[in-house]
Amino acid sequence: MGKDELLIITVNYEIDRPHRIHHVVEFMAKHWNLTVLSRSYQSPDGVYQRGGIIEHQDKMEYIQVACAGHPFGFSIAQHAWEFIRTIRKLGRKFRVAVAGDPISGLAAAILTREGLLGSFLYEDIDYFPGFYPEGAGRRIVEYAEAVSLESATSIVCVSKLLAELRVEQGIQAERITILPNGAGVSKKYAAEDKSGIFTAAGLDGRDNLIAYFGILDESSGGELLLDLGRKLPGIGARLVVGGKGPLAGRFSQDPDIIFLGWVESRLLPSILSRCKIGLIPFSGNPSTAQYYACPLKLYDYTSCGLPVVAGNEGETARIVTHHFLGIATSLQTGSFLHAVNRLLQDPVLYREHQNAAREFSRKHSWEQVLSREGDLVQELFLRSGT
Repeated sequence: MGKDELLIITVNYEIDRPHRIHHVVEFMAKHWNLTVLSRSYQSPDGVYQRGGIIEHQDKMEYIQVACAGHPFGFSIAQHAWEFIRTIRKLGRKFRVAVAGDPISGLAAAILTREGLLGSFLYEDIDYFPGFYPEGAGRRIVEYAEAVSLESATSIVCVSKLLAELRVEQGIQAERITILPNGAGVSKKYAAEDKSGIFTAAGLDGRDNLIAYFGILDESSGGELLLDLGRKLPGIGARLVVGGKGPLAGRFSQDPDIIFLGWVESRLLPSILSRCKIGLIPFSGNPSTAQYYACPLKLYDYTSCGLPVVAGNEGETARIVTHHFLGIATSLQTGSFLHAVNRLLQDPVLYREHQNAAREFSRKHSWEQVLSREGDLVQELFLRSGT
């Protein structure tokens, strides 16, 4: 790999949790000089952290673009335009870029047509329209996603089911490479745990702790988790939850659930190491983003040796079943309760899934996953010439 300059466009670099893009930036910086263009992300109090700032780091120029409003839905065109205007102001042309979402992909497509960008790789990390109900907002996201996919020279899909959907949508299969997410902590979020969160929350190892960390809404299984949390004490277990979302208030008020609120990613390995099982009750509806997702929480769980209980439809179910990572079952409280109890009561089965989880994590490190993506980027540089 060479010393060329690689442009990375994303809305997620300033997000308050680790994302695939952080690992991509860390990996690509080992091989290319980077210009990273990112939207300034909204902090919990609604105030934008920073904007219009250029930072020069080792082999990396980091440019934050100030954009008001939610990054998707009706604001897509505005955010893409801010990215395009920033590149125009730089007065430079880029041979290759990586775009990590429909806003970034739309911007990259327009920059390519203007001659400011040679070609780009699109990271197809989610079925973004699936985050929205039917309506104009969803159709706008569908359009931006379609332009991104059609304009990209190379496409990296994070899941098999998502890749199959793209082929059904008319994308040529030869342009798609399936590269799932990986296991490991981003340096951006890695730090020693000195918080005392375990003692404060009662995570003292006396309970069979069943974990869920992520967004707390209906499509992510929030209602099932609330119901399950009330029933787990009956089998000698407790539900420990970390996250935020529309249902967070109900989790915080439930005395049967250990609710940690939004947990910094640097604390997750220590917390999960005290748990027995990880839960992923994602929707089985093909119109939702969760159906196609390759969730990072799966890798968080398996890297700590946790067997997984998941819904029995969608990409997560396929991975859990194929790699023997745990039990995929119907999205009903009784089914999840039975699966958790089965794992807790059968130490042989538990160890088999635990060993499989650790082996899966070992074979799916970010370094292994992204080495192939690096090869694809290098191919784009070779195609572009000098």
